[in-house]
Amino acid sequence: MDFKPSKNLAEQIAQYLGDKIILFQLKPGERLIEEDLARELGVSRSPLREALRILEKKWLVDLIPRREARVSILNEQMLISTGDILKEIYGLVARRAAEFGNKEELDLISKKLTALEECAKNQDRRGYFDALIEYESACLRAAKNPVLDILLKDLWPSTRRVQYATIKLRTEDLTDTVKYFKQAFSFLTEKNGDKAAAIIREVIGIETRYSVKYFSQFNSL
Repeated sequence: MDFKPSKNLAEQIAQYLGDKIILFQLKPGERLIEEDLARELGVSRSPLREALRILEKKWLVDLIPRREARVSILNEQMLISTGDILKEIYGLVARRAAEFGNKEELDLISKKLTALEECAKNQDRRGYFDALIEYESACLRAAKNPVLDILLKDLWPSTRRVQYATIKLRTEDLTDTVKYFKQAFSFLTEKNGDKAAAIIREVIGIETRYSVKYFSQFNSL
Protein backbone atom coordinates (compact mmCIF):
# COMPACT_ATOMS: atom_id res chain seq x y z
CA MET A 1 0.00 0.00 0.00
CA ASP A 2 1.33 3.42 -0.95
CA PHE A 3 0.73 6.46 1.21
CA LYS A 4 -0.01 9.85 -0.35
CA PRO A 5 -0.97 12.77 1.92
CA SER A 6 -4.26 14.59 1.27
CA LYS A 7 -6.33 17.38 2.80
CA ASN A 8 -8.03 15.08 5.36
CA LEU A 9 -4.64 13.96 6.57
CA ALA A 10 -5.59 12.53 9.97
CA GLU A 11 -8.43 10.50 8.49
CA GLN A 12 -6.18 9.27 5.70
CA ILE A 13 -3.51 8.20 8.18
CA ALA A 14 -6.19 6.42 10.24
CA GLN A 15 -7.45 4.61 7.12
CA TYR A 16 -3.93 3.58 6.15
CA LEU A 17 -2.98 2.29 9.60
CA GLY A 18 -6.44 0.79 10.12
CA ASP A 19 -6.09 -1.28 6.94
CA LYS A 20 -2.71 -2.56 8.12
CA ILE A 21 -4.24 -3.55 11.47
CA ILE A 22 -7.22 -5.27 9.84
CA LEU A 23 -4.90 -7.27 7.57
CA PHE A 24 -2.62 -8.16 10.51
CA GLN A 25 0.31 -6.32 8.97
CA LEU A 26 0.34 -4.66 12.39
CA LYS A 27 -0.20 -7.32 15.03
CA PRO A 28 -2.34 -7.17 18.19
CA GLY A 29 -0.26 -5.68 20.99
CA GLU A 30 2.35 -4.18 18.64
CA ARG A 31 3.69 -0.78 19.68
CA LEU A 32 2.96 2.16 17.42
CA ILE A 33 5.94 4.48 17.82
CA GLU A 34 5.00 8.00 16.79
CA GLU A 35 8.49 9.02 15.72
CA ASP A 36 8.89 5.97 13.47
CA LEU A 37 5.42 6.29 11.95
CA ALA A 38 5.82 10.02 11.31
CA ARG A 39 9.10 9.35 9.53
CA GLU A 40 7.64 6.44 7.52
CA LEU A 41 4.61 8.43 6.36
CA GLY A 42 6.34 11.78 5.98
CA VAL A 43 3.93 13.59 8.28
CA SER A 44 4.14 15.59 11.49
CA ARG A 45 3.11 14.13 14.83
CA SER A 46 -0.02 16.30 15.17
CA PRO A 47 -2.17 14.59 12.46
CA LEU A 48 -0.64 11.24 13.43
CA ARG A 49 -1.84 11.63 17.03
CA GLU A 50 -5.28 12.64 15.78
CA ALA A 51 -5.31 9.53 13.59
CA LEU A 52 -4.46 7.34 16.56
CA ARG A 53 -7.36 8.84 18.49
CA ILE A 54 -9.65 8.00 15.57
CA LEU A 55 -8.40 4.41 15.61
CA GLU A 56 -8.94 4.22 19.36
CA LYS A 57 -12.61 5.05 18.83
CA LYS A 58 -12.76 2.25 16.26
CA TRP A 59 -11.30 -0.21 18.81
CA LEU A 60 -8.20 -0.83 16.72
CA VAL A 61 -5.71 1.02 18.94
CA ASP A 62 -5.24 1.37 22.69
CA LEU A 63 -3.82 4.69 23.89
CA ILE A 64 -2.01 4.86 27.22
CA PRO A 65 -1.89 8.51 28.37
CA ARG A 66 1.61 10.04 28.23
CA ARG A 67 3.12 6.66 27.41
CA GLU A 68 2.41 4.89 24.12
CA ALA A 69 -0.04 3.53 21.57
CA ARG A 70 -0.49 -0.15 20.78
CA VAL A 71 -2.60 -2.16 18.39
CA SER A 72 -5.53 -3.36 20.48
CA ILE A 73 -5.42 -6.95 21.65
CA LEU A 74 -8.31 -9.14 20.57
CA ASN A 75 -10.41 -10.66 23.31
CA GLU A 76 -12.29 -13.95 22.94
CA GLN A 77 -15.22 -12.81 25.07
CA MET A 78 -15.43 -9.63 23.01
CA LEU A 79 -15.73 -11.77 19.85
CA ILE A 80 -18.69 -13.58 21.36
CA SER A 81 -20.32 -10.40 22.63
CA THR A 82 -19.85 -8.62 19.32
CA GLY A 83 -21.26 -11.64 17.50
CA ASP A 84 -24.42 -11.44 19.60
CA ILE A 85 -24.87 -7.80 18.59
CA LEU A 86 -24.07 -8.40 14.92
CA LYS A 87 -26.66 -11.17 14.71
CA GLU A 88 -29.40 -8.73 15.60
CA ILE A 89 -28.08 -5.81 13.54
CA TYR A 90 -27.53 -7.85 10.38
CA GLY A 91 -30.83 -9.60 10.95
CA LEU A 92 -32.50 -6.20 10.93
CA VAL A 93 -30.56 -5.24 7.78
CA ALA A 94 -31.93 -8.35 6.06
CA ARG A 95 -35.47 -7.62 7.25
CA ARG A 96 -35.38 -4.03 6.02
CA ALA A 97 -33.70 -4.98 2.74
CA ALA A 98 -36.56 -7.40 2.11
CA GLU A 99 -39.11 -4.70 2.87
CA PHE A 100 -37.54 -1.75 1.09
CA GLY A 101 -35.05 -3.11 -1.45
CA ASN A 102 -35.97 -2.21 -5.03
CA LYS A 103 -35.11 -4.19 -8.16
CA GLU A 104 -31.90 -2.27 -8.81
CA GLU A 105 -30.69 -2.82 -5.24
CA LEU A 106 -31.61 -6.51 -5.24
CA ASP A 107 -29.84 -6.94 -8.59
CA LEU A 108 -26.73 -5.39 -7.03
CA ILE A 109 -26.94 -7.79 -4.08
CA SER A 110 -27.28 -10.69 -6.54
CA LYS A 111 -24.22 -9.49 -8.44
CA LYS A 112 -22.14 -9.21 -5.27
CA LEU A 113 -23.37 -12.61 -4.13
CA THR A 114 -22.26 -14.16 -7.43
CA ALA A 115 -18.78 -12.65 -6.97
CA LEU A 116 -18.68 -13.98 -3.40
CA GLU A 117 -19.66 -17.46 -4.57
CA GLU A 118 -17.00 -17.44 -7.28
CA CYS A 119 -14.29 -16.56 -4.76
CA ALA A 120 -15.54 -19.28 -2.42
CA LYS A 121 -15.45 -21.91 -5.18
CA ASN A 122 -11.88 -20.93 -6.04
CA GLN A 123 -10.89 -20.78 -2.36
CA ASP A 124 -9.70 -17.23 -3.04
CA ARG A 125 -9.73 -16.11 0.59
CA ARG A 126 -8.58 -12.53 0.11
CA GLY A 127 -11.02 -12.12 -2.77
CA TYR A 128 -13.75 -13.63 -0.61
CA PHE A 129 -13.01 -11.14 2.15
CA ASP A 130 -13.23 -8.20 -0.27
CA ALA A 131 -16.38 -9.59 -1.90
CA LEU A 132 -18.00 -10.08 1.50
CA ILE A 133 -17.47 -6.39 2.28
CA GLU A 134 -19.14 -5.41 -1.00
CA TYR A 135 -22.02 -7.84 -0.41
CA GLU A 136 -22.68 -6.45 3.07
CA SER A 137 -22.52 -2.88 1.75
CA ALA A 138 -25.07 -3.71 -0.97
CA CYS A 139 -27.45 -5.21 1.61
CA LEU A 140 -27.06 -2.17 3.85
CA ARG A 141 -27.84 0.12 0.93
CA ALA A 142 -31.06 -1.79 0.25
CA ALA A 143 -32.11 -1.54 3.91
CA LYS A 144 -32.37 2.27 3.65
CA ASN A 145 -31.84 2.88 7.35
CA PRO A 146 -29.32 5.61 8.21
CA VAL A 147 -29.05 4.54 11.87
CA LEU A 148 -28.15 0.99 10.87
CA ASP A 149 -25.67 2.48 8.44
CA ILE A 150 -23.96 4.46 11.21
CA LEU A 151 -23.96 1.57 13.70
CA LEU A 152 -22.45 -0.93 11.29
CA LYS A 153 -19.86 1.41 9.86
CA ASP A 154 -18.69 2.20 13.40
CA LEU A 155 -18.33 -1.54 14.08
CA TRP A 156 -16.83 -2.52 10.75
CA PRO A 157 -13.15 -1.70 11.42
CA SER A 158 -12.96 -3.98 14.47
CA THR A 159 -15.18 -6.69 13.00
CA ARG A 160 -13.30 -6.67 9.68
CA ARG A 161 -10.10 -7.64 11.51
CA VAL A 162 -11.81 -10.68 12.98
CA GLN A 163 -13.46 -11.56 9.65
CA TYR A 164 -10.15 -11.40 7.80
CA ALA A 165 -8.34 -13.60 10.30
CA THR A 166 -11.15 -16.15 10.44
CA ILE A 167 -11.50 -16.41 6.66
CA LYS A 168 -7.73 -16.74 6.30
CA LEU A 169 -7.44 -19.51 8.89
CA ARG A 170 -10.57 -21.58 8.58
CA THR A 171 -10.32 -24.98 6.92
CA GLU A 172 -14.06 -25.34 6.37
CA ASP A 173 -15.30 -24.86 2.80
CA LEU A 174 -16.26 -21.24 2.18
CA THR A 175 -19.12 -22.34 -0.07
CA ASP A 176 -20.90 -23.66 3.02
CA THR A 177 -21.39 -20.07 4.18
CA VAL A 178 -22.41 -18.84 0.73
CA LYS A 179 -25.29 -21.33 0.76
CA TYR A 180 -26.81 -19.42 3.67
CA PHE A 181 -26.42 -16.09 1.90
CA LYS A 182 -28.09 -17.51 -1.23
CA GLN A 183 -30.96 -18.84 0.84
CA ALA A 184 -31.37 -15.46 2.54
CA PHE A 185 -31.35 -13.75 -0.86
CA SER A 186 -34.19 -15.94 -2.07
CA PHE A 187 -36.25 -14.69 0.87
CA LEU A 188 -35.26 -11.09 0.04
CA THR A 189 -36.70 -11.48 -3.44
CA GLU A 190 -39.86 -12.95 -1.93
CA LYS A 191 -40.10 -9.95 0.44
CA ASN A 192 -40.05 -12.34 3.39
CA GLY A 193 -38.11 -10.31 5.92
CA ASP A 194 -38.67 -12.67 8.85
CA LYS A 195 -37.11 -15.66 7.11
CA ALA A 196 -34.28 -13.63 5.60
CA ALA A 197 -33.44 -12.23 9.04
CA ALA A 198 -33.55 -15.70 10.62
CA ILE A 199 -31.08 -17.09 8.07
CA ILE A 200 -28.68 -14.19 8.52
CA ARG A 201 -28.78 -14.46 12.30
CA GLU A 202 -27.99 -18.17 11.95
CA VAL A 203 -24.99 -17.63 9.67
CA ILE A 204 -23.58 -14.84 11.88
CA GLY A 205 -23.77 -17.27 14.81
CA ILE A 206 -21.87 -19.88 12.81
CA GLU A 207 -19.23 -17.36 11.75
CA THR A 208 -18.79 -16.25 15.36
CA ARG A 209 -18.13 -19.85 16.40
CA TYR A 210 -15.51 -20.11 13.66
CA SER A 211 -13.86 -16.94 14.99
CA VAL A 212 -13.68 -18.38 18.49
CA LYS A 213 -12.38 -21.69 17.13
CA TYR A 214 -9.45 -20.04 15.34
CA PHE A 215 -8.88 -17.21 17.79
CA SER A 216 -5.71 -18.71 19.27
CA GLN A 217 -4.10 -18.71 15.81
CA PHE A 218 -4.81 -15.09 14.89
CA ASN A 219 -1.31 -13.89 15.78
CA SER A 220 0.23 -16.50 13.49
CA LEU A 221 -1.00 -14.64 10.41
